[in-house]
Amino acid sequence: MHVMSVFLCLLLLCDDEEDLTLRAAIYGLLLDIHIDKTDWKSALQLLDQAIRDMPRTKHRLLLLKHRILIKARLGESVLIDMQKLQDEGEQCCSHMWHQVALCANDTTQQLTCYQTSITSLSTQWQKANLLLEFGEWLYCHNFPKADAHHQVQWAIDILLQAEGADDKSNKRDLSSVKCESLLGVHGLCFAEGSNLKEVRCLDGLVRAHTLLAVMADRTSPEHQLNLLRAYTFVLQIWQVSIAVACEPSNEITKSQTPQPPPSAGSKKVKDKGKGKKGKD
Repeated sequence: MHVMSVFLCLLLLCDDEEDLTLRAAIYGLLLDIHIDKTDWKSALQLLDQAIRDMPRTKHRLLLLKHRILIKARLGESVLIDMQKLQDEGEQCCSHMWHQVALCANDTTQQLTCYQTSITSLSTQWQKANLLLEFGEWLYCHNFPKADAHHQVQWAIDILLQAEGADDKSNKRDLSSVKCESLLGVHGLCFAEGSNLKEVRCLDGLVRAHTLLAVMADRTSPEHQLNLLRAYTFVLQIWQVSIAVACEPSNEITKSQTPQPPPSAGSKKVKDKGKGKKGKD
């Protein structure tokens, strides 16, 4: 460890790309040693030093992300560090809030991070996946079933509308889904799902209705209904997959269509030609 520290001090004098990459790699190695020992406080001290020493490059950004996760494990606030990621875009910010939710030990912090991860996203596909995970998390952590149910219902609403939003002729504004807090839009016709062709969308609906079935009492009609819906979407995935798999074989069959046999008249002409050549 002492040799590593001396080597890092020497590298602080260099700022070219190769040296920065090497410095970041050494910091990463030292960080792994602390993590293997579950020495989170020493890991945080190392990252504090690394971020002070490193210039503002992609290497420093990676170290900052590590520090955010270590702080989450220690139960410390990550808000200031997360603000430094604003310029990296919504995908990066949402992903990091999600990672913090997974790393944090405090339930209140996890709840806040899940909510921030969802609300910071405008991409509907990813938002639906996060909502399903959040709904499952709420249910498993004994939050009111209604709250967990609302997250799953919101995800279902997004999934049912997602494919229609991709079609310009039937474009619908997803912002009209007035569920940016906890509520989903109820009453969307289940028949809308029968027209979906996107496997990822159908897979999400299978997951959503399975979750709703688990949340409901096993003797209730809702339990049976949601299991039936999940089963129906599984069958639909098979139908879509088989149809897609059959398309290449149909094209091959068309390209290999046998040529029709020569007609009797053309056969006679060929035979006459052969007879003339024989006489000559």
